[in-house]
Amino acid sequence: MIEKIVKPFIAPIQRKILMPLKKAKNWPKLLAKWLKKKFKDILGQKEITKASYIPIGNYYVSKKLIVIIILVLLICYFFIFIRPPKFINKLFNRKPAISVSTNGTAPSYSGAAKLLDENKVLLYEGDLVGGVYEGKGKLYQAVGVLLYEGDFVGGQYAGNGKLFSKEGTLLYEGAFVDGKYDGAGKLYTEDGTLLEQGTFLQGVLIQGSQYQSDGTLKYTGALAGKVYEGEGNLYYPNGKIQYQGGFKTGVSHGQGRLFSDNEELIYEGGFANGVYAGEGTLYNGTNIIIYQGQFLAGNYNGMGKKLFKNNFIEYEGEYSNGKRSGAGTEYFESGSVKYKGEFLSDRYHGTGILFDVNGNMIYSGGFLSSEYHGNGERYNAEGLLEYKGFFVRGLLNGLGTWFKDGTQPIYIGYFKSGKLDFASYMELSSIGREELLGKPSGTELILDPLPEVFFDMADSEAEALEEASLEDSSTGDSSLNEATVEDTAPDLEAIPRSGTLKLRYQELGLMFVARMEDTSSEDAELTEIHMNSGKVLDTLFLQLEEQLSTEPASIKKLNSGLDRIYTWNNYVYTLTVNQNNEVQSAIITRTG
Repeated sequence: MIEKIVKPFIAPIQRKILMPLKKAKNWPKLLAKWLKKKFKDILGQKEITKASYIPIGNYYVSKKLIVIIILVLLICYFFIFIRPPKFINKLFNRKPAISVSTNGTAPSYSGAAKLLDENKVLLYEGDLVGGVYEGKGKLYQAVGVLLYEGDFVGGQYAGNGKLFSKEGTLLYEGAFVDGKYDGAGKLYTEDGTLLEQGTFLQGVLIQGSQYQSDGTLKYTGALAGKVYEGEGNLYYPNGKIQYQGGFKTGVSHGQGRLFSDNEELIYEGGFANGVYAGEGTLYNGTNIIIYQGQFLAGNYNGMGKKLFKNNFIEYEGEYSNGKRSGAGTEYFESGSVKYKGEFLSDRYHGTGILFDVNGNMIYSGGFLSSEYHGNGERYNAEGLLEYKGFFVRGLLNGLGTWFKDGTQPIYIGYFKSGKLDFASYMELSSIGREELLGKPSGTELILDPLPEVFFDMADSEAEALEEASLEDSSTGDSSLNEATVEDTAPDLEAIPRSGTLKLRYQELGLMFVARMEDTSSEDAELTEIHMNSGKVLDTLFLQLEEQLSTEPASIKKLNSGLDRIYTWNNYVYTLTVNQNNEVQSAIITRTG
């Protein structure tokens, strides 16, 4: 029922539209059949009639010639555009389009070609050998986005080429080997900034230049394993040179030069593991030398010279761990010697000689942490010997000799914490004092008077002898009387005597007073020390006054007329002064 209703409407459409379309499919065949018959008729007929020609202006052109020209053109079109042979493609630099199979392999084709995927998207354009990229070519990563352009060998990048990012920006241009950067080339960031350029090996730069993210030069020279290795130049972010010389594992090593960010030379010499090592020269940043010599672990170590800004030597000698240690010489900025001797940790330590700016010797002897220590000699401002003896931490301490005018001793004895220690004389034996001071310039022995009982006994013995003499004279035996008187006379020298011994040392202005209980014996106990006016006595006076000022609890003072009496450390010091309070003499005695 429905068919009867619809069919009248469909039949005209089938007859007028669909049937002609079906016949149109056969038109090429029919056209080719017609042309074939027509060409055959034209080529087969003889050109004896006017119908064999076509008039073109004033000329007649043979139909046969026209057919031949058309056939030649069709043949050329076929071999040039439809199925061209290789030499035609090469002649016109044309590449055939080859579809890649679904597994990604290309047909075994050799020559220039275009490889398309199953969606007709261009994958490769260039030379093929056996279906493999070989020679010049372009490799694409997406629709119209170039991945690589250049030479291929065995399907890999080899020779000169350019590599691009996913966005199509240039990443690398230069030489390739086995798909890796190898040879001269340039490497870029994805934003197009030059990152590296030079010689590459296995994808890594081995000789060339590296750049900052802003394009300024960062390094130029040799590399190994992506780190600086060998000779090279390192630059600051502002593009100015920072270091020039050898590198090892990315840090300065070997001979090199270090610069400030304004290109002023800071250091020139040896490096090890990024720090100064070996022989080198250090500058202050304005091309003025600070130090010349040996380094270790970045510090002065070994022999070296430190200089003032005026280029005069400040110190020359041994260093250890950045400090003066060992034998060396220190100078004033004027160039004259300040100290010559031994150092330890930047201090005078050991034996040395100290000078003033005029070249006069100040001190010669032992040092401890830059203080006079041990045996030494101290000199005055004129360079004359002032003291020779022992020091402890910069102070006169122990046995020493104090000089006047460099040669004349004015005090030979002991010092304690920088002060005169006259009391030490009291502790010495007579032999010890003589060994210290030498023979006295004068001695005086004052004998004590004999006891009265001794004189009474002498008178009694004299009377007895006189009576005996009278009796003997009556008998006429005078020789016996003389012998008796001689035998019974008292021997005064044989009697033990006590007394006081005075020992004078004129040059030192000293006199020692000793008590002798038996003058026939050498034993004597020192009881007093007398001093004359002079520098030593003035020093003692000042010393006692200073003690009274700084430690009043340790000393007592009593003024009695022109006498100044001090009691200190179990000794009494009696100093006599004149009207101007100038000390004239002193007596030192024991207390108690």
